[in-house]
Amino acid sequence: MSAVRLSAVGIALMLATTGRAESLPGTLRVIDGSGQKVVSNGMMVASLPNALRLVTPPVEKVPTEPRPKVVPGITFLTKQPKSKARPFPEDDPQTRMCVEKASTIFHVETTPLYVILDVEGGTVGENSKPNRNLSYDIGKAQINSQHLGKLAARGIDEATLRNSLCVNIFVQAWLYKDGRSRSKSMAEAIALYHSPTPEVQAVYLQKIEDAIERRQARMAKQSPEKT
Repeated sequence: MSAVRLSAVGIALMLATTGRAESLPGTLRVIDGSGQKVVSNGMMVASLPNALRLVTPPVEKVPTEPRPKVVPGITFLTKQPKSKARPFPEDDPQTRMCVEKASTIFHVETTPLYVILDVEGGTVGENSKPNRNLSYDIGKAQINSQHLGKLAARGIDEATLRNSLCVNIFVQAWLYKDGRSRSKSMAEAIALYHSPTPEVQAVYLQKIEDAIERRQARMAKQSPEKT
């Protein structure tokens, strides 16, 4: 036979009926499924009137959405909204202007600057969260704070670096050119821009490769089909 534990409300109603508040049993149960007989350790201690019957509350029904009408031979699919493709840095006219100026001033290619911006994903006026070495990255091209000392010697403070799009990209081009002069390839220069640690460079270069492939895929879609 099933037993249902008595609720606190049920206990209060039982005590009000029996007047035996001083001898409240330690364990109370309703037996026989009637909701009227209450026992403690196998002995009946109260018999509740019908007005105070303890019943299991009805299960609350959760409203459900109406099911779509089924049409034979037709399958209804719920379409998810398409997420917009992440834009490329060169899609922004201001960024493109700053990159072209930086390319001319420092005599570097625009492509590495664009893919670095793409992977860094920085925002004008914002710094990144602290890195493991407690440094942080600044502005659009995510210039590392470890460069602030040598930039200050050249008249560039952190606020300008963070809030000026072109200044940030000029510093990016300057750092990339420095890495290019100390390396044998564009890939090595890009890796040096990010970190001097080989293990960290390898992860970063994989992201650079993915960014380049994304560009190639867009170019392939935009190019006219060969007849």
